[in-house]
Amino acid sequence: MDDKLFFYSIGDWGSKGLQQDLIASIMFKFSLIYKPSFVISLGDNFYENGVLTPSDTKWRDNFENVYRPLQCVWFPVLGNHDYLGNPNAQIAYKSAMWEMPAKYYNKLFDIPNSGKILEIVFLDTVEMCPYESSKFIPINGEFDERYTMCDFLSKSYAQKLWLRNVLKNSKADFLIVVGHYPIYSSSMHGDTEEMKELVTLFEENKVNAYMCGHDHNMQHFIKNGVSYFVNGSGSKSCYVIPSFEYSFQRAIGGFMIHEISPKEMTFRFVDLKGNINYTISLLPRK
Repeated sequence: MDDKLFFYSIGDWGSKGLQQDLIASIMFKFSLIYKPSFVISLGDNFYENGVLTPSDTKWRDNFENVYRPLQCVWFPVLGNHDYLGNPNAQIAYKSAMWEMPAKYYNKLFDIPNSGKILEIVFLDTVEMCPYESSKFIPINGEFDERYTMCDFLSKSYAQKLWLRNVLKNSKADFLIVVGHYPIYSSSMHGDTEEMKELVTLFEENKVNAYMCGHDHNMQHFIKNGVSYFVNGSGSKSCYVIPSFEYSFQRAIGGFMIHEISPKEMTFRFVDLKGNINYTISLLPRK
């Protein structure tokens, strides 16, 4: 495994309950075999109302004490529940276990001993999708004046310009985009219509995969060579609507293991019982 990079991803995990603790223990057991270099958090990091400050007790109770055995850094994105608190507190938090430089950002990772590169692009889909977000947070709210539609629309436009530039200039061998809201989902929240304009952008720039949370289950959908993964059952589970268009669907708690080699990326869905439910391999960009 000297030429492989391992990382995990998990979404919607921050509720501090039995399912979260159980999945965290399964993650640790698998880390003894597939040692992760980092974990990607797919949003809704702290239920129900995010965190208020970098010293909020949820950092200790819902995160540090739960996931410390993994001994690696987390790279997060924000979810709608995080915006019910203070999303900037998650940027300001300083820890060896948590690195969030901005609301959206990108990072490059070396695949060991190969000269190959993985690029991951982290989106703030809450600001990117103001009309979808207005279902969950008080945009132009009577009792909360922090968020306005005008501000969100301006920030959405700026983020989309940034994303277009990052994808266009990517020279990575593997390219993954992550966010909280799904583009495609056969479940409670369904597709996010505001995000579908990204589909052509992903296809034109040969994005390998888009990963998200929001719906609390496991899903894999493929369209025109791009894989779309829903992985939002880190502490809660909800139903899926069966569809033959999807390669995989399951309504159960869990997380994903990602194994990157010079020749392929292998993604595994692992459930809260420690079973590998589904495995798919993706080839490098051409």
